[in-house]
Amino acid sequence: MLLAPATLATHSVPSPTPVYQSALNNGAPTAATTVRPAGAAAVWTTARLDRLDTAADEWRVDSSFDPTLNRTVVTGTSCFNSATCHGVWIDGFDPFGDLTDENIYAINYGAWVLRTDPGDNTKYYDIDDWDVAFNTVGSGHPVFTYSSAGSSDPNIIDFRGVATHELGHAIHLIDLYAGCHYGASMETMCGAFDGVESTRLRSIQTDDINGANLVY
Repeated sequence: MLLAPATLATHSVPSPTPVYQSALNNGAPTAATTVRPAGAAAVWTTARLDRLDTAADEWRVDSSFDPTLNRTVVTGTSCFNSATCHGVWIDGFDPFGDLTDENIYAINYGAWVLRTDPGDNTKYYDIDDWDVAFNTVGSGHPVFTYSSAGSSDPNIIDFRGVATHELGHAIHLIDLYAGCHYGASMETMCGAFDGVESTRLRSIQTDDINGANLVY
């Protein structure tokens, strides 16, 4: 966990910065990345794809981070740990056995390499890959809603809100706890929330935007 002082808006950007999504661009900095639904094609209903698409839109429209959804499902696990594909699973994919805790809603698996810019000798993180697995493992896993209205039940988690949060992790933004502004304008990177609050994660706030803009 990394929390910056309250006076800094970029609460969850690690040091050193910035972070580049560059593996697919021959090492050159680029804010663009493609999100792919992955796993079993049958589970990716239009509603689920729409929610993931809208989560990507939230970052793309309001910040310099530019994720775009390719709605064609990559079946199986071939997208995992591949620099050419950033997958999102909602069908029980649990590569390292991390999703046995019902309090874990989703996990972002990221691969970042610390590099040195030969021009000015500054250090930065190069994002080689990231993938997201939603917790649908076992009988006690969280219950997600894919409704456009979101969740009004503290025990039902909003898929779109969590997807927006996990996309923040894709650029190395880290969970915010002590500095989270719970309520109508809570940051999408808040790390602890119930079902009602998970719907509030749909909208990125100034703190999230500043973090993404610093990274890119």
